[in-house]
Amino acid sequence: MPIKIQTGDVINNRFRVDGLIKCGGMGCAFLGTDIFNNNKVVIKVPNYTSSNDPKFLEDKLEIEADVLSKVSHPNIVRFVARGRYMGMPYLVVEYIYGERLDDYVKRMGGLQPDKAYSIAMTLLDVLEYLHHLNIIYRDFTPDNIMIRASSEPVIIDFGTAKSGMSGIPLKGTIVRHGHFSAPELNNGIASYSSDIYMWAVVLLSMLRCGNEACVNRIERGDLIITTSYGFSINTRKPLCTIAYCGNYGNVFDKVFSSCLEADYRKRPQSVAEVKAILMGAPPPLAPGAVYLTIGNNSISLKPGESYILGREGNIKVVDPGNYVSRRHAMITYRGGHWFIQDLCSTNGTIINRPSGSVIVYNGNRSGIRSGGGVCGEAKLECGDIIGLAFSERDPSIQAVQVIFRC
Repeated sequence: MPIKIQTGDVINNRFRVDGLIKCGGMGCAFLGTDIFNNNKVVIKVPNYTSSNDPKFLEDKLEIEADVLSKVSHPNIVRFVARGRYMGMPYLVVEYIYGERLDDYVKRMGGLQPDKAYSIAMTLLDVLEYLHHLNIIYRDFTPDNIMIRASSEPVIIDFGTAKSGMSGIPLKGTIVRHGHFSAPELNNGIASYSSDIYMWAVVLLSMLRCGNEACVNRIERGDLIITTSYGFSINTRKPLCTIAYCGNYGNVFDKVFSSCLEADYRKRPQSVAEVKAILMGAPPPLAPGAVYLTIGNNSISLKPGESYILGREGNIKVVDPGNYVSRRHAMITYRGGHWFIQDLCSTNGTIINRPSGSVIVYNGNRSGIRSGGGVCGEAKLECGDIIGLAFSERDPSIQAVQVIFRC
């Protein structure tokens, strides 16, 4: 059976069909224009060319329309209209200007932990809102999330959303979405903890794994193991040894180990439990903000000012062995970028990055220099971990680590 609309059609004297976006197994999405206000919209209709029963396809679209017509949240795609055209159901939602989360993350090569945390917290609020309405989303994946130009995430597809009691097996609830799906969804069980599992996979997918985005490794199945409950993300060792978690390492590993349990009964059963785990995470940065984090302390940096790190610096850095020099290094802003300069310290300065370490200065270990001046400089990148005073024999041993957050 052919799809019943095509480019140029005007549905019920209001929505002009401008072109096909894509067709999936259940439905087709068209770009359209709301003639009433000239806003761009997405028009969704059943994909009658698929092998699925037409009545089944129509029922799925009606269920999605039922859900979207009842929800209102700034991070959920906005419902515009529903109806029938030539006997076919249709659903109209707002058009989101932006790109899919998976494409965005791949283009960026993985996000800095601050950015991933900020997006994940917004998505967690969306889940909490849906669960309070007794809605299980069931398909929480990066390709169902759009990122606006403002960096705000928006959930766009509710084709598999279902109302039901948490943890109770729901007939006909088998949902498969590659390696992002919670194991129990492949066995016909859906619960709030299924959404929580997939939210944690989305968080992991946004991070950087070595020289690529973790979403690539998840899609390939590199991080998947077989359990008695089905395919699941491998949490047998801390995932932050694979993904770059920066200052969030301890908290993210707690989130991953609890939320990615293969047995859904052992996971957090509510968003409130997940938020309790996240209480120890540093807050997301304000847009454009730049901080240095030393231990539990964060110092806001302002362009035009210089910051001396050391035992006698305007940012005091003290270590038990006094390996950090009195005036060890300086953070300065120049030409639109932040730099670190080693002030001819005794034991040097190194930058730790997922792509590898950068030695700013090896140190005045021989005592040839008397100190003073600038002995090395490097441009800083968001998420850099600055090691002050490192071992010449094993540079991974560093007296103090300072995180550059932006």
